[in-house]
Amino acid sequence: MLLSPFVLILPEGGKSLSTCPNFRHHLNIDLDEGTCSIDLLEAASAYYALTLVQARGIIREVARATALWRDVAREVGARAAEISRMESAFEHIELQQALAL
Repeated sequence: MLLSPFVLILPEGGKSLSTCPNFRHHLNIDLDEGTCSIDLLEAASAYYALTLVQARGIIREVARATALWRDVAREVGARAAEISRMESAFEHIELQQALAL
């Protein structure tokens, strides 16, 4: 069983205890905004019961792991063309901002 702030994900055959059977899971950072930015992550930290210091620590930790994406892609056999296509998903200003926290 996996818990997230929005949904209980049960193993196959599990019973849902949700009182919201029509609830749809979204991967948004907050309930209103569908984009992502460091500012939004910081602003939503209280919603997840995190202090700003804790949130910035998590953001930095994820950024450090994400910064290694190109090496990981090569290790798992991604071709140069595939890596090139994925570049914009990983290498952007927000990653640099997160690494600087």
